Amino acid sequence: MEGYVVRHDEFRNRILDAAEALIAEAGNTSFATRELAIRAGVSAATPFNHFGSKRGILSAIVDRSLERLATQREQPTRLGDPLERIFRNADVVVSYYAAKPKLFRPVFGELVGNPVFSELVGNEAISRYHTLQQANTTWRLELDAASEAGQLRRGRDLDVVANQLEANWLGSLVLWIIGRVDGDGWKLQSEYGTALTLAGVVTAEELDRLVGRITRLERRLARLVGPS
Repeated sequence: MEGYVVRHDEFRNRILDAAEALIAEAGNTSFATRELAIRAGVSAATPFNHFGSKRGILSAIVDRSLERLATQREQPTRLGDPLERIFRNADVVVSYYAAKPKLFRPVFGELVGNPVFSELVGNEAISRYHTLQQANTTWRLELDAASEAGQLRRGRDLDVVANQLEANWLGSLVLWIIGRVDGDGWKLQSEYGTALTLAGVVTAEELDRLVGRITRLERRLARLVGPS
């Protein structure tokens, strides 16, 4: 059984590696399943057997990227400065994806551009819903750490705040997908949305620091956006 699991994971990673290479080379997700199988060195049916469809492969690429990012993010703890850690971890995520625009722009564009979380298509919708839930859970753990450190006001619904932080991040992602901003612009938009949301729940002592950050970000974003 152990040998089967190892071989299953090996095939799975070979297929995902091949898919990432094909997408990055073409800058789109139009690769054929047969082309993918040849690149991965597997039978023509193997990609479908493992992932069900091309959309399933793209979702798995994102899921694998999140697994890798989990090893790069700082763990939430009330020690140190949990609020600042939220910004650092968000920057780690944006930097990871922005460094590979020819891969992740088309991948996210395909997934975000479809009714991902409402359309039930076998296990795909479950997987993609799980990905969103995982992101919300990460935000919530970081908020809990900030709350335990006394940086947030009492009585705020942190589930709602976590959901808003993820909504802001997804909005900045869309701007990057459609080419409205480059990687640096994405970082600014993401940080700005995070700061604005946190400003509504932090203590008075932390608010002064956040307002300074928001002001600096607005100046930089004004140069990015330009006059209306």
